[in-house]
Amino acid sequence: MSELLQRLVATVVGPQHVSTAAADLADYAPAGTPPPGDVVVWPASAGEIAQVLEVAKGNGAALLAVRRGTRRRAVGSTRPGSAPRPARPTVLVDQRRMTSVLHLDETSLVAHAQAGITGRALEEVLGRRGLTLGYFPLEAFALPLGALLARRRPELAAARVGPIHGACLGVSAVLADGLVVHSRVAPRHAAGPDLLQLLLGCEGGLGIITAAVLRVRRIPESRTLSAFAYPTVPGALEAGVECLRRGARLAALRVYDAADAARCLGDGGAEGPDVPAAGALLVCCCAGPTELAAAEARVLADAAKAFGGSDVGAAPAEHWWRRRTDSEEGPAAKDPDALVLPAPLPALAPLHAAVVSASTAAHARCRVSIARLHRGGGCVLVTLEGDKRSRERAHDRILEAAATIVGEPCDPLREATAALRAVLDPGDIMSPGSLAVAPC
Repeated sequence: MSELLQRLVATVVGPQHVSTAAADLADYAPAGTPPPGDVVVWPASAGEIAQVLEVAKGNGAALLAVRRGTRRRAVGSTRPGSAPRPARPTVLVDQRRMTSVLHLDETSLVAHAQAGITGRALEEVLGRRGLTLGYFPLEAFALPLGALLARRRPELAAARVGPIHGACLGVSAVLADGLVVHSRVAPRHAAGPDLLQLLLGCEGGLGIITAAVLRVRRIPESRTLSAFAYPTVPGALEAGVECLRRGARLAALRVYDAADAARCLGDGGAEGPDVPAAGALLVCCCAGPTELAAAEARVLADAAKAFGGSDVGAAPAEHWWRRRTDSEEGPAAKDPDALVLPAPLPALAPLHAAVVSASTAAHARCRVSIARLHRGGGCVLVTLEGDKRSRERAHDRILEAAATIVGEPCDPLREATAALRAVLDPGDIMSPGSLAVAPC
């Protein structure tokens, strides 16, 4: 069957853009695990994806959108709440050839790009024009645009705009019935259902995003970095949240416990700046027009003082910012066992306390920081230390505590999406099992 699919798909994209080679398929699965598909195809347009979808339908195969270089984690592999790979043949669609910036409006600050371009590559194009997507985490820039918009990743957020879905103005996509559609780039309107909101975060269940229109920003003319020491992590967190409450549009901020600050920022001398030996460290970047950035830095300083913080100078924040912007990979890539726990703002402090309690109960040490704060929430980042058995116990207890505090993942549009999918894709061809997240 794989050879037949390869021949049929080759008539659409050309024989050089389709493969059944084990080495090519292995690029989409972690080492030591079976690949998630039988054939991988590299289309060059939405039209080719639609034709590949018709081939899959005609031969009883499933279609799965994937991203390149996913050996750390299989695309479409079993996750909590998801279905395993279907027993039928599976065609993997990788948009690595679809990387063009189709239009860039420097007046309206809008960029239109194909879904295969990575956030980092798009950022480089924007940077040459004095523009930027914003201060999103490094993991966001490592992903192709289509994967970033199609996946449910609330933790990939920037302080000013929240998750990158909020910067998306419109998408083009191949729906599960083979139709190529384009959502309207316009203010809220009453011209039918909002297709954009159904496609964002649908994990490919309704269709494959092929291009997107994004709101971009001008590179700030100035940047102010600040750092404050606090007796406790909750005090530092409350100071950061207070800045958001006051309307400060911070570029980024992060709260480290003392252990994580020492590990990530160094312990003074040649290794890095001095950091608190106990308690917590809040680091922050204010960016924008010079006067605005200075005003936001004053708001931060006032909040720091109100919640028991003391100014420790800009050196720790400068070290944090260099580490944040110069590294090619995020914390999960550096430490595969690191936990990234997204939560609403009110749940961050209880979640932090639960993480520390669970680690202590399991006789494991933990380093904790709270990052990616925005008005909708943030993330608790956990690194466990100790022997393997203790780390595994702590890992399980932390996830149980997080589920109790934050709740299970939910999708408020799941029922509408499932009903639409039943019409568009009754054979469950497109990304089987992608709608497994329960409704809220």
